[in-house]
Amino acid sequence: MVFGLDGSVRPYNTALVWSLDNHPLTTWPADDLLTTIDQVHKGDPEAIRLGLTRVVEAARHFDRIHHQTDFKDFFDQWDDDNHGPVLGLT
Repeated sequence: MVFGLDGSVRPYNTALVWSLDNHPLTTWPADDLLTTIDQVHKGDPEAIRLGLTRVVEAARHFDRIHHQTDFKDFFDQWDDDNHGPVLGLT
C-alpha cells in the first residue's frame, strides 16, 4: 500500500533496497522504512503500530490531495487506539 499511495508499484523483495535507492518514496524515507520492515519481521509490536500509523497518515494524505475520503472513511471506523486489537496484538 505504501508504494501504491506514492504512485509506484511494489518491487520484488529482492529488489527492495535497489528500488528505494533509485526510486525513493516521497512518503517514507528508505532507511526508516527498511528499519521498520526489519522490526516488524522480528515481531516488534511497537514497529507494527508505527508502520500502521505511517500507512494511515499516508492514506489520509492521499485522500486530501485527491479530494476524496475513501481511506479516511475506512480508517475512521477504527477507534484511536484500535490498532492492537485489529492486528491481534492484544
